[in-house]
Amino acid sequence: MLDSYTSVIINKLNNFLLKKYNKTEIIKLVNNIEIHDKIQENYKNKILMNIVDIKREENDISHDYYEMYGNQYIRKIKPAHFYIYAIFHSTHLEKNITDGLLYLSDIISYINSNPILSSENTIEFKEKNLSEINLYIQNDEQNLYKKLKIPYMPSIILKYGLIPIDSLSQNEKPITSISDF
Repeated sequence: MLDSYTSVIINKLNNFLLKKYNKTEIIKLVNNIEIHDKIQENYKNKILMNIVDIKREENDISHDYYEMYGNQYIRKIKPAHFYIYAIFHSTHLEKNITDGLLYLSDIISYINSNPILSSENTIEFKEKNLSEINLYIQNDEQNLYKKLKIPYMPSIILKYGLIPIDSLSQNEKPITSISDF
């Protein structure tokens, strides 16, 4: 579930920037934040997106409830809701730094003009049957870089959610006893 929302956001932002600047790829999802001196060649002059945190909604209380089916009640569990925090940072160095700032500005502009993604404005949400989510720009990147103990890079933090997690995949069976492990 989390991966579906993340890939849709990357595709939406990349498509927006690619149409505007006629490039092949601008945003790349990576699994760790690279320090500028060690940036691999295929990550140079890109906007890298890193997932930095996944948090459950603080006010989210998921209780069981029951729905009537025919003449019997079926136990249901309300979904838990999560926010994903992702950082977009520029790997543009020296003479290309202004390009990175321009792309970050365009990402901010896109998010400000599209703060909600839903099946009404995003075809992928309809195709993948995804719930509506909100997009927010956060202001904590300085503290994040201090916690990660890496030098600051031009960046923005995107918070997106509430992503519902409510069911097991089709291949999983619910655990009913300790012997199921």
